[in-house]
Amino acid sequence: MSTPRILVEGGPVDVRTKHILAALLGLLIGAAIAIGGLAVTALKASHDAHLAIQAVKNSRREATLRTCEEDNEHHRIALVGVERLALKITAGRTPAEVRAAKQTLDEFAEALAPSYDCAARVRLLTKP
Repeated sequence: MSTPRILVEGGPVDVRTKHILAALLGLLIGAAIAIGGLAVTALKASHDAHLAIQAVKNSRREATLRTCEEDNEHHRIALVGVERLALKITAGRTPAEVRAAKQTLDEFAEALAPSYDCAARVRLLTKP
């Protein structure tokens, strides 16, 4: 006679089954909410990290560009000095000697303070 008790709606087995199913459903909903919260937190942290990396990259690009422009300014100053020196040492010389002396001094200035293509230098030094 225990079989009819199982089939009766509202009986002890039916109530127990409903309680277990309700507890499992509540557990699943709670776990889904917790996982969703963790996912949102992880996505926000990932986005914040991405923004921080972009800020560092932009800062590095700006610093590289600034340094390159300063190096090019040093090159221009060195060339002005070379021109002055060339005028002093080429007085009374032949045009061929003047060209040779000027080329030597230009190479010396390039060795002391090289000039750069800043856009290419930034791309080269800030590769991802």
